[in-house]
Amino acid sequence: MEKDFDTDIRYLKHIGEKRALTFHKLGIYTVGDLLYHFPRGYEDRSHIVSIAHSALQENCAVVARVVSEVRVFRPRRNFSVSRFKVSDGSGSMEIFFYNMDYVKNYFVPGLTFLFFGKMDGTLTTRKMAHPSYQKIETMGDLDQGQKIVPVYPMCAGMTKNMLQNAIDQALEICAGIDTDPLPEAVRKKCRLVSKKWALFTIHKPLHFEELARARRRLAFEELFVFEVGLLRLKTRNHARTPVQIRDDLDMTAFYQALPFRLTAAQKR
Repeated sequence: MEKDFDTDIRYLKHIGEKRALTFHKLGIYTVGDLLYHFPRGYEDRSHIVSIAHSALQENCAVVARVVSEVRVFRPRRNFSVSRFKVSDGSGSMEIFFYNMDYVKNYFVPGLTFLFFGKMDGTLTTRKMAHPSYQKIETMGDLDQGQKIVPVYPMCAGMTKNMLQNAIDQALEICAGIDTDPLPEAVRKKCRLVSKKWALFTIHKPLHFEELARARRRLAFEELFVFEVGLLRLKTRNHARTPVQIRDDLDMTAFYQALPFRLTAAQKR
């Protein structure tokens, strides 16, 4: 079937009836809903810092090698902590994951990863809890990887990969649609990018300058559509035939039927 903004997400790959219910919790029912499920923020992975020079209580990106096996602790029932140590040559830090026992098979000593998260610890120790991560096999992976990573609102039962895969499919569909609600003359006059470019960039920005242009375009469209709607409503109201009030009607019978006597002012 030909897909467009109104296509039900059930017809996207790897979603189906059951998984679509998870998306419904976020108000996502169609491809258009996916495209307008904007990130709540972005991770800036473009500036990599060394562990030794990382600032405490600030988000940062660190490239480090796993130097210890993952150990899993269970301080209480239904709660586990997976921890291991990484190093980048300038220093070392501990990584923590909660209720993610499977990471012990992923973070193998000798492998290198990019970690992004809030740096915690003391002046002499560093640690990062539940960071985002990307496996780095060659330095080319750093150059090819997405430097500005969107962070989306999530819900129970949904994973980052599940949501990202659905959004990627929605963007592919968007690439084949050339319609734009803003007239070309308006876009040129106001120096606005196309809707297709704005939607793609809001989900996959290469630079924060591009992200600002995409946000400006989408905000302008929202206000433009609102103003056009108000104008149409105003025009429709003006087009209606007004009620004509005649002043030559005999109101005697109406006055006599009232249970009270009208004053002179009321008669006027």
